[in-house]
Amino acid sequence: EYPDDPSKAYNSFYPSASGYGSFAFEDTWPAMGDYDFNDLVVDYQYKQVMNSKNQVVELHPKFKFRAAGAGLRNGFGFSL
Repeated sequence: EYPDDPSKAYNSFYPSASGYGSFAFEDTWPAMGDYDFNDLVVDYQYKQVMNSKNQVVELHPKFKFRAAGAGLRNGFGFSL
């Protein structure tokens, strides 16, 4: 996929090149009676650029926010 760049060989996607996974959060978990996990719903997809040794040389995360209905003030963070 990268014929002019010797440091890159191919792309790998997680969960897939055309699909997304989902994170669902509940702001009062584990409080009784509120288990709907609809306070924040985020879809994610990771594009990993790999080298010829199958090592990740670049990571391109993609996030899509689908729902935000929390009663409390919350934030979303991503860390490697």
